[in-house]
Amino acid sequence: MTPLHRPMVGSEVVVVAPASLGTVERMERGLDALTKLGFSVTTREGRPPGPRHYLASDDASRAAELLDAAGSDTAGMIWALRGGFGCMRTLEVADRERLCRRYAKHRRPLVGFSDCTVLLNWLTQRTGVPTLHGPVVTQLPDLSSEAHSALVHFLTGPGGNDGSDVFDRPLEVLLDGEVLAPIYGGNLSVLTSLIGTPWFPSLAGAILFVEDVGEPTYRIDRFFSQLRLSGSLDGIAGLFFGHFSGVRGGDAVALAHLQAELVAGLGVPALRGAPCGHEADNHPLALGVPVHLHGGRLRYARSVWAS
Repeated sequence: MTPLHRPMVGSEVVVVAPASLGTVERMERGLDALTKLGFSVTTREGRPPGPRHYLASDDASRAAELLDAAGSDTAGMIWALRGGFGCMRTLEVADRERLCRRYAKHRRPLVGFSDCTVLLNWLTQRTGVPTLHGPVVTQLPDLSSEAHSALVHFLTGPGGNDGSDVFDRPLEVLLDGEVLAPIYGGNLSVLTSLIGTPWFPSLAGAILFVEDVGEPTYRIDRFFSQLRLSGSLDGIAGLFFGHFSGVRGGDAVALAHLQAELVAGLGVPALRGAPCGHEADNHPLALGVPVHLHGGRLRYARSVWAS
């Protein structure tokens, strides 16, 4: 794994919209929050309207925007505006070889989550350069104070160094054990939708991370069943769960039982309660970097950042 270049305070952040766009109000609030983090923000003006209201622009334009950002000589980071849907369509029409070459050359982090699960895993596994599972721009104004501090700590130092904790708190241990492996994964429903496509990541030998939003337990059960029965979980080294937002009451009890059943069947070290996902407490996480899972802790076994 080749480490990323850590962005400097005041450096340029290129905001891209590889999926959905959202409202103008949410976009403006997010861009303002990004500026307040201390970065110079560049975003594309006049995106051509998409053929559907849930796409930020047409597929070719979204792909070109991402390619341009990856090739920027001045950018310190590439940050996704929001998730929604569209990244698999973006990747389908993108000049993927050029995209990989540019990302591998500049090693400036791509930040996002949710639908960006598609891009994060594929780009990291194709280039050997980490990507960052973290809040999209439109989520930034709503982050908890803890998540905001974790983001600043991670991006501007000293978070992400060799031996540093991935999260600032221990997680609940579902199955004890010890493993050293890279983390891949992200949004569960998006990940499941990639089965049978060229964009599904290789999970053998990896620690799988999953989170989701607005999905009742029976649908989460369906996603896990599809992953398991398709063989996609064969050979994973570990597992941890982030937020499953919107699951309440008896459904939350059912989800806890489902997670325990899955862990028992896989027989790998597993944790629950990672502060990642569609809630205000969404902390950054580097994909592709080897981590040491032991007890309730995850620690980076190599630095995310170049020295």
